[in-house]
Amino acid sequence: MPIPNLDDQTDRLDATVETYLAGPIQYSLSGSSFEPKMAHVDYRDQMREVGGAKAIAQDIQVSLRVGEIQTQPVGTHRVTLPKRPGKTYRPVNVGFDESGTHYEFELQEVVDA
Repeated sequence: MPIPNLDDQTDRLDATVETYLAGPIQYSLSGSSFEPKMAHVDYRDQMREVGGAKAIAQDIQVSLRVGEIQTQPVGTHRVTLPKRPGKTYRPVNVGFDESGTHYEFELQEVVDA
């Protein structure tokens, strides 16, 4: 029997870490109903320059395990967060983390017309 290496155990280890360290979000694929997922959410403020003035812009970054969703996040997917009730977001600037096991993306608020 071959000796397992770390890469063979990565998904199982990531799932275990999520159980203790990640927080709940609601995620919807294009047009489907929301489903609970566990993700790392970084609610951060950043100084931005707008028209010569400085303003604080809130940037929310999400790290979601690749195995949690069926496809890479796109702009038609939707996310809701328990710390921001009543708001719906869409993924933007989607990429992989350095290990390739998580999608990392920022959220942009969706305003229904």
